[in-house]
Amino acid sequence: MSEEPDDRELVRRATAGDDRAFEALLRRYERGIYNLALRMIRDAETARDLSQEIFLRVHGSLARYDPVYPFSSWIYRVASNLCIDAIRKRKLSTISLDAPSTIDGEEMTREFEGHAPDPSRELEDADRRLLLEDILARLPESHRLVLVLRHQRDLSYEEIALALGAPLGTVKARIHRAREEFRRLLLLDSRWKELEP
Repeated sequence: MSEEPDDRELVRRATAGDDRAFEALLRRYERGIYNLALRMIRDAETARDLSQEIFLRVHGSLARYDPVYPFSSWIYRVASNLCIDAIRKRKLSTISLDAPSTIDGEEMTREFEGHAPDPSRELEDADRRLLLEDILARLPESHRLVLVLRHQRDLSYEEIALALGAPLGTVKARIHRAREEFRRLLLLDSRWKELEP
């Protein structure tokens, strides 16, 4: 049974022209990069497009990767920068799911189909997830990014510092401020009081 090559070996082979080595890196990181893009952009199609753009950028920049640092930190740094650029270009807007939508001048109430075995529990969980995603989207990009990297991608503080090119103390402070702002927005939201157990 052969052991999988580590990231540095795959990068070395990819920069030497081995396309299969780059494909192995892509398979290793595609899900995590897509999930980061999805959490930051909040649109599946745009996140897929952005993920492809990230991997194109990574492929073109492999020669600049410094193997002294973990490859995972470097690729998440590239991904983070492109996500923030995309957000700034788009200036995403949020929509209220409670507000009626208008189709051909006629007001329509939004309805959501459920597929869960226990509709009331699933609806409550979905409402809670939707609320948390909405609160996350209201945070500034820098706060949203550190929370996604820390709590959804499970990166350590050190990995986040490497990924963002920021001092460890700055990252810890930013995560602390992001959590506080998240908590403040959550407690101010009337939907949270309805969903609290």
